[in-house]
Amino acid sequence: MTDTDFLTPITVEGTYNFRAIPSLDAGESVIRSNTLFRSDALDGITDQGRDALASLRINRIIDLRSADEIHGEPASFTTPTVVAAPIFESGRPTTTADSSITLEAVYRDMIDNRGVALAGAVRAIATSSAPVLVHCTAGKDRTGVVVALALLACGVDRADIVDDYILTSANLSGEWLDSMRTRIAAAGYSIPDEALVASPAELMDATIDRIITEFDSATGYLEAHGFTTADHDELLTTLVEQ
Repeated sequence: MTDTDFLTPITVEGTYNFRAIPSLDAGESVIRSNTLFRSDALDGITDQGRDALASLRINRIIDLRSADEIHGEPASFTTPTVVAAPIFESGRPTTTADSSITLEAVYRDMIDNRGVALAGAVRAIATSSAPVLVHCTAGKDRTGVVVALALLACGVDRADIVDDYILTSANLSGEWLDSMRTRIAAAGYSIPDEALVASPAELMDATIDRIITEFDSATGYLEAHGFTTADHDELLTTLVEQ
């Protein structure tokens, strides 16, 4: 795959990082196009954005945000069905101080301490009636890891997963970043811009390396945290062309 093979952000008014996972090679088959979508938070979605969402025929929205994030920035839907699958108990991972938050620390915390939650989010993809949308606040870190695990477990090449992951940074620069800075300042803490918008290839590569080194594969990681053979079969049925 080349970068041009990836779909550009889909215009869903009120979002900045809404896009589909394209028809990537998955072993001897391919990921179904327009089946798995990823996005930033939907709390700013407009009526036009809701219409665009409806046109994509998405049946399930998997919200990876914490309960306090959802309470502060709700986005209500009667359809599609919204499934809460929080990765962190609060909006931020446990760190010694706000200014010490680094992407490396966030991803290390996810892989080391949030395996059950990550496996649960991938299970929510597997058991959905596709198409399915996964999102968090930025659609970058939690969403990036969940989507990476799901695609790796389907046999997608890591290079294609990294190519998709790095698209986020450009989508979040500008208006989204300005808005997030304002929200964070109003909440009384600070997070470096890099932690907010960066999606470096080497970080996702290193994350995948850790998973493979410690668990042999993404499937091994998921199974170590409660994912079953039946879950894996359902994931393949949901995302992969049969």
